[in-house]
Amino acid sequence: MQIVTDRLPSGVSSSTVVSARNALGTAIKRDLLVNVNSTQMAFNQGAGDPTRALDAQVLGTLFLAYDGALGNDSQAGTQMSKVLSYIDSAFPVSGRSVVKSTALTTYNNTWSAAGPSSGYRTYAAGTGPDVLSGESTAQVRYMWRSFGITPSELDSHVNAWNAITSGKGYGPLAADRTASTPGLE
Repeated sequence: MQIVTDRLPSGVSSSTVVSARNALGTAIKRDLLVNVNSTQMAFNQGAGDPTRALDAQVLGTLFLAYDGALGNDSQAGTQMSKVLSYIDSAFPVSGRSVVKSTALTTYNNTWSAAGPSSGYRTYAAGTGPDVLSGESTAQVRYMWRSFGITPSELDSHVNAWNAITSGKGYGPLAADRTASTPGLE
């Protein structure tokens, strides 16, 4: 790993940075990367927290690519493939519409869009709020672009999602419905 030593704080050596980076990489793989089954792996949201958020999968996959490129993990390609398989099976959402609702658990009295909208949810199916998220879809698109792949289908999903609010001069809609957690309403 090459470190730009003229940008390090005074008294910090490149070997210190490399050692810290390696220790963090080991901890990430030891404490967060788990086997889902024989063909899939996932990143837990935190040590001791089995929640599987999409952002942890995306950032984890980027970490594995970097770790493999540095030569620190000969299994990085296999691990990446297994996490990508998990992303493709646990996070996609399709056929959604944005529906106005005044119900407490699904409140959205601002936007509507007939759809169908597709993309990615913020948490693996069955492990968190079941919402189609523009941010999650954009994260997956960013990940693929980081690997040099142009995800045209995701581009169209992100553009369609942004069109729901952009005509009014607003930023992208966060989700297709309000996320509620049972017992916390």
